[in-house]
Amino acid sequence: MTERYYMIARLLGVIAILMSFLGLVVFSLGVILASISYSTKSWHTADALIMESKLVEVKTKTGFTYKPVVKYKYTADGKEYTGDSVRFIDFNYWSHSKALKVVEKFPVGKELESRYHKDHPKMTVLEPGAHASDLWIPLAGIAFFVVALVLRQARRRLLRQQA
Repeated sequence: MTERYYMIARLLGVIAILMSFLGLVVFSLGVILASISYSTKSWHTADALIMESKLVEVKTKTGFTYKPVVKYKYTADGKEYTGDSVRFIDFNYWSHSKALKVVEKFPVGKELESRYHKDHPKMTVLEPGAHASDLWIPLAGIAFFVVALVLRQARRRLLRQQA
């Protein structure tokens, strides 16, 4: 085996290990966040009043994303708080129309039920529970694992060819 192929095989191995570790970390974080998101269904309830509801355009390197900004006030254990989380895991939207639907769902002045954590009343959501978008983080972790497997397979093939 030439020195060049040995270095490439070694580099592929190191990158595969790093991708596996990154996949484990991202997947674990995603599962933890999705679990907490699911648990919001059992949080305490409070009546909330929408104070602000607007759509903000966020410039990115490749264009724009859209962030629904919803601010509301609620009372927990006799103390008034303000919240701005629609869901436990809030993402910006690539689609203007989907982000606008969120804003339209929560017009200023609307009264509705929010959920807050009993030990941390500043943690609140308007849409409790796990949502399909909560799976993006664990899926990203799985994607890192898949890349690591592909790199390991490429390394094995390279080593077999040079043997």
